[in-house]
Amino acid sequence: MAIFKNKEELLAAVESGAVSKVKHPHCDLWIYNYTRAAIREEDSAEAAWDSPTLRQCRGLILDKDYNVVARPFEKFFNYEELEASPELARKVLPEGTLDLPCEITEKLDGSLGILYWPMNESLPALATRSTFTSDQALHGTATLRQRLANFPKLKIPAGKTFLFEIIYPENKLVVNYGDLDDIILLAVIDNETGKEDDLANYPGWRKPENYGSNWRGIREDFESRNDERNREGFVVRFSNGVRVKLKFKEYFRLHWLAGKLSQKNMLRLLSEGKEQELRALVKDVANGDEEAELVFNEQIQQLLDLKDWYYNVASQLTKFPEEFESKAEWADYVRRQGRFAPAIFILARQPDAVLAGRQVGKQYASLAQARREMAALNAALWRLVESHDYSPSEFEV
Repeated sequence: MAIFKNKEELLAAVESGAVSKVKHPHCDLWIYNYTRAAIREEDSAEAAWDSPTLRQCRGLILDKDYNVVARPFEKFFNYEELEASPELARKVLPEGTLDLPCEITEKLDGSLGILYWPMNESLPALATRSTFTSDQALHGTATLRQRLANFPKLKIPAGKTFLFEIIYPENKLVVNYGDLDDIILLAVIDNETGKEDDLANYPGWRKPENYGSNWRGIREDFESRNDERNREGFVVRFSNGVRVKLKFKEYFRLHWLAGKLSQKNMLRLLSEGKEQELRALVKDVANGDEEAELVFNEQIQQLLDLKDWYYNVASQLTKFPEEFESKAEWADYVRRQGRFAPAIFILARQPDAVLAGRQVGKQYASLAQARREMAALNAALWRLVESHDYSPSEFEV
């Protein structure tokens, strides 16, 4: 088994936070992945990628003795990045690379699956870049094992890392692959040398579409198809093992928009009262895909319904000062309601009723003050939604 050669540099990267180290839940295996902290504000991106060790930590799996269990792709770059940064290109693109023979394949829009053998298990599994237990890793592992059961002649030689793209409907990022649920073989890498095997030696696996070997031609073709939809782009692998990516501009645009539809951003827009802006963003991201638009809008409605649920729970928990012998006793009751306390404190002053009747009572000096309280209540409810753990609740409304 190959030993990872740059152990000290790896340990230093973990210590600095530039590389994450995650242990397997059942055996002495660790997965290493570079983090956002790898590129500090005071450093340029070019300086961050000086280290071959850092570039190699893209799902690298080692055992307790730092033997290489799985060796995935090194970090590779979009060609546009290399064109824009000659300094970066000099570090990761050896001189003459673009003149070498190459192979061009479809760039798939799924999750990278890294094959490894769990200790004391007879079947291999898949990890993703930073974890052994992501939804994608578990789904990919189930697909892998089903494939091996159905096709027992498929071979997985020892000392090799098989890399797959994990694609299934629930893992849709930008490109819509319909009902496709499969793992696509991207590469087979020797753990010791880092050299790649010819995929023709591994029949029986689905592989990315091949677009030949005309680098100059694919560049010209790429420029003319930059607005192409429902595709990510191409991967170009040169004969010295260096890879570059070509991604369509329309993919970049949709990927950027899709990032704005994370739950965190949905919550932010909803909490700011920008529901219509959010739904317009959904329409732009869905790009005519009615099913995707429906899914996103259902997620928005679930968040709105969850906020209403928390409002109802907080209302049922609300008790008023006059129900207690003293305000101190009432305040103690409210504090015991934990994370519901901020909402209960506000609900007890009934700003909603004040605004509905437009009657200023003893609680508020003006309607403007009541409106500010309603804004604070709204913020408190959205904080409850944000902290929701989606497990069965002790509150039934």
